[in-house]
Amino acid sequence: MKHMSNNDKTVKLSKSVEIIELSPTRYLEYRDFKLARLLEDPQSSHVTYEEEEKIPIELWKKDLEQSQRAEGFIHLFAQINNKIVGMSTVFFEKKINRQHVVNITSVHVDKDYRGLGVGRLLLTSLLNKIKEKPHIIKSELTVNTIQTPAFNLYKSLGFKKVGKLSKTLKVNDIFYDEYIMEIFF
Repeated sequence: MKHMSNNDKTVKLSKSVEIIELSPTRYLEYRDFKLARLLEDPQSSHVTYEEEEKIPIELWKKDLEQSQRAEGFIHLFAQINNKIVGMSTVFFEKKINRQHVVNITSVHVDKDYRGLGVGRLLLTSLLNKIKEKPHIIKSELTVNTIQTPAFNLYKSLGFKKVGKLSKTLKVNDIFYDEYIMEIFF
């Protein structure tokens, strides 16, 4: 039997991954996916599992409805065989003097699908969606300094590190720093 390298898996996987805006009827899958990622990597987000778990079920559905109308933010999801394996979120600035900037606030990939190109496909699709809005000239994000694969992915897509924030997250009494990154369109 021939051994399959990660590059072979990436090529094969990219043919089966769909990047979609999730239908509001799938709100429970969205909720379950996000909560599972927060349990896997609590240091990767500014929100906690405990906070998100308290959100009423009907608000998860409303969130997807707003996303489809691009009312302030957009969620994109990666799915394989109708199973959610990744998600990303971009928020549009509302302040008049910042409406040319967006913030990518989350990129989550199921741990079983990391390193296979899912995050790259998801972010490339998200960046293309952002570029459809001619008034947007810049995207910003922060990434935990211990998340080297995520940092390297952002860098490979053109994001530049422009700063570092100290002790921005505290998870289980451990402080984490974050890099500030940006890309211009």
